[in-house]
Amino acid sequence: MLAPTLIALLAVTATAVPAHAGADPLETDRDTRRVGPGMTLTSFDRLDTAGWLRADLLTVDLTGTRAGRVRAGYLSPGTVSSVEPLSRQAERAGAIAAVNGDFFDIGRTGAPNGPAVANGRLVKSADPGRPSGTAGIGADGLGQIARISLDGEVALPRGRVVGLDRLNTPKVRGIGAYTPEWGARTRAAGTTEVLVVNGRVASISRGPGSGPVPANGFVLVENGGGDLRRLKPGDPVRLRYRPRSSGAKPAFAIGGRQILVEDGRIPALPDPARHPRTAVGFTADRGRMLLMTVDGRQADSSGATLAELARLMREAGAHDALNLDGGGSSTLLAREPGRARPRLENRPSGGAERRVPNGIGLFAAGSGRLAGFSVETVSRRVFPGLTRRLAARGHDEALGPARGAPRWLASRGRIDRNGTYRAPGGARPGPVRITARRGAARGRARLTVLGPPVRIAATRRGPATYTITGYDREGYAAPIVPSDARLAYDPAKVRVERGATALTVTPRAPSASAAVTIGVAGARTTLPVGRTPPPPPVTDPVIVQRGGLAPGRRRFALASAPSPRTLGEIAAARPGLVLLAGGTAAARSVLEARRVPYADVGRRWRTFDREGTRFVLLDASGGTYQAASLRQFRMLRKALAGARRDPSVHSVIVAGYRSGDPKEAALVQRWLSEFRTATGKGAAVLNAGAPAFGASRLDGVRTFDGGGAGWALFGVSPARTPGWLRAEIRPAAL
Repeated sequence: MLAPTLIALLAVTATAVPAHAGADPLETDRDTRRVGPGMTLTSFDRLDTAGWLRADLLTVDLTGTRAGRVRAGYLSPGTVSSVEPLSRQAERAGAIAAVNGDFFDIGRTGAPNGPAVANGRLVKSADPGRPSGTAGIGADGLGQIARISLDGEVALPRGRVVGLDRLNTPKVRGIGAYTPEWGARTRAAGTTEVLVVNGRVASISRGPGSGPVPANGFVLVENGGGDLRRLKPGDPVRLRYRPRSSGAKPAFAIGGRQILVEDGRIPALPDPARHPRTAVGFTADRGRMLLMTVDGRQADSSGATLAELARLMREAGAHDALNLDGGGSSTLLAREPGRARPRLENRPSGGAERRVPNGIGLFAAGSGRLAGFSVETVSRRVFPGLTRRLAARGHDEALGPARGAPRWLASRGRIDRNGTYRAPGGARPGPVRITARRGAARGRARLTVLGPPVRIAATRRGPATYTITGYDREGYAAPIVPSDARLAYDPAKVRVERGATALTVTPRAPSASAAVTIGVAGARTTLPVGRTPPPPPVTDPVIVQRGGLAPGRRRFALASAPSPRTLGEIAAARPGLVLLAGGTAAARSVLEARRVPYADVGRRWRTFDREGTRFVLLDASGGTYQAASLRQFRMLRKALAGARRDPSVHSVIVAGYRSGDPKEAALVQRWLSEFRTATGKGAAVLNAGAPAFGASRLDGVRTFDGGGAGWALFGVSPARTPGWLRAEIRPAAL
């Protein structure tokens, strides 16, 4: 006779996970695209023990040939004491990509804190007490992190020369100078302010002054001392200044704060809090620039500490790196192929771009001659017999805009000269290759033809606008354009307009009650207008009537905190396995006494195979999977990879309590959908402890919510068909 403990372990022989696994962050998504010659944008998501992190990285080759080189330069609103969104600065300068720059005198003058160099010319020096560290490009065309100080002097009458202490800074110690680049904001307070025009003193006053500095002049301010007080109107005064660099002579430079990486090493860094961040760095040969933003203060990205930012930069290849302004200032822009202007790529914590004083711009000049196409569409899925509109943007060799209308080709189905593709009716699901071509220029896209829509839904997007979404038998979804839908309604009660992507539905009278019936390829839905009741809820065919499980299916049960009588009923159904959520010691004893194999759900994470199904049990006892252990994501990914290769595994079922983090749930859904699409094998999620029973399917994945007063008996078929999983819902025994 088998011991009770062995009965419990029959189904739970777990795959071992190394104790050290999960120490590193888990990368969950990565996408890379070209932005210009020698420049790529990589966006990635990570999950670690502190939560989610989303970042964007621009990698720039500074060593390309003159014709194909990307140039880095200084961006600003035009004056030191002004701020504006980075996108305006980039657009005005013609940059194809950019990140925000220095910390600044926020809420006052707007001037950056550190030094700034544009086109080899010093724009401003560091504020008193601020770091002089900068990032930029040397005269040799290579990147550098360098300290830049002010080398300047003021030539006074009778051959006297005094040192210049500050240039275009909001505060001054000693003698400071303001050039026309300062702007119109109030200058630093001082005992003396001298206006010099055409090389001679025009006026002397007590500061602080304000207003624009004349184009042919400058303003001197002295705080303490008496060198300027001796001047008289008409006296000759000359100003000389230049940047002094600890590295190569700077072509451009922008100030920052903490050194993140120095000679490949990370120094001790303060600020343990996670925030949005921006950083710039260079490889050891100085030939590659790395620009990174990390989103923060958001549910799906909490930000990074300075030490974490430093590790991210070093991992990206930085030998030296500098921290730039973060928080609400963090901004990264990048151009898409064929576009004239860059777009916002990161997600600023304030919901929109902050006005900032400067940034790093990246520039690339192309010939404007057509070299290729970027093919875009609102969705890369389409239903049989329906249409999908594609657009081709021409681009040159530098990915800048170029004119040229393409000729369209499709591997199956039809596509017209305007880029409207129609999938063949009755076509088997599968890929379609789309090509846009003109001469030697090419652009390609891949569409997927889904199964016929069995269900459609209308979703409200605005006060009177609705989009239509279709679902095939596997739950794969795709938008449906209004021109592909049949509409039935009373025009006396409602007005309907078909747009390119949405319907506009307006009642003729404010109190009118009406409905619009939408039909697509045999599927129908009703869109209520006014006081019409909503359509009935969707039922999923995974749930069958009692006794509806076909013979020969492998059976297992799911029960949440079952009573002894319910356990008796479960045992009588003779399942091959019971997934027990919230089970007590007494419940386990009942199953062991009846020799029913079981596995506790939600108590610990593990994976095991049972009759051709790979079960992956996840633990969300801390509210999320990550709170319990990050290693279980690696376990899941390994289990799915193994199931792809193993012919004895015909389905994977993930079971546990639902994570309180929607992004975690979406990640599990995506991985299972990718597995289902690649292999055709079954994939499902069982959420224990839900308030009520329910079932749905999305992108090939079945989701079953088990809870309430009852239990569920499942039947699994090894066949790779939409009906591979079925469930009977049984009421709890009283």
